[in-house]
Amino acid sequence: MKVKGKIKFSFLIVLASFFVFVSFIVYPLGVKIIFKNKTQEDFKELKVNIRGQEFSFFDLKSGETTKPVRVSGSYSYCYAQAITLKDTLICQPIDYVGEKLYTRGKLIMDIVIIDGTERRFLTIR
Repeated sequence: MKVKGKIKFSFLIVLASFFVFVSFIVYPLGVKIIFKNKTQEDFKELKVNIRGQEFSFFDLKSGETTKPVRVSGSYSYCYAQAITLKDTLICQPIDYVGEKLYTRGKLIMDIVIIDGTERRFLTIR
């Protein structure tokens, strides 16, 4: 009777360990972010700053996406600087009160160039 109880207990420990291990694989912590160049221009370099973490991507062609980066949390916008053949453009976001902080899942941030009356600038949609 004691051997049978030890086998059941060992089985439960192995089963619980398996579920803990699988949960870390299926639900990794943080949010995965991909940037997409939604402009008609190629970027020589795209620099972004997501809540203090800086990332650089090189030679991002029009319509292409970056490799994903994983951060602990992000809003649906961030600071971005794109160097094109014409000029250097900046997206300096304004922090909004009540904006959702994403801590899990996946975000795709579309980088767009806006032609203003006096100058061009970036925005994230």
